[in-house]
Amino acid sequence: MRTARGQSAVEYASILVLLLIALIPIVYIGLSTIEDSYRISQASVAVVSMSDAADLVFAQGPGASTLVDVYLPRSVNPAKTNVSGKEIRINVFLTSGAEHDFFAITRGNLTGSLPTSEGRHRLRIEMLASGVVQIMEPSYG
Repeated sequence: MRTARGQSAVEYASILVLLLIALIPIVYIGLSTIEDSYRISQASVAVVSMSDAADLVFAQGPGASTLVDVYLPRSVNPAKTNVSGKEIRINVFLTSGAEHDFFAITRGNLTGSLPTSEGRHRLRIEMLASGVVQIMEPSYG
């Protein structure tokens, strides 16, 4: 039995379409996972960098200060991202809509505010005479 050339081409095209339809969700899930991993690593590195710098200036005493560059991921939740007591907290929305908290506990009490926009931020971390470590974006100009 011989199959017609046209029928073979249609069968191959059908198989190809079915494979592509099956691959679309796999690619989407893979890209979402990569995006979440990227957000998680950026937020984690930012929290650890700020915490380490806060502990450093706390150990050096009043008047000590340093600048820290951090890169914040997209989808930072401004309502739950803050500096409070001895805790630095960044809350990030993942691609699934779930939230993920990243936090670090420092040795000294903290005051100040954290940026929530995506991108690179330079933060000034300073030990005040009152014994509190202040975290803020310096104002230039």
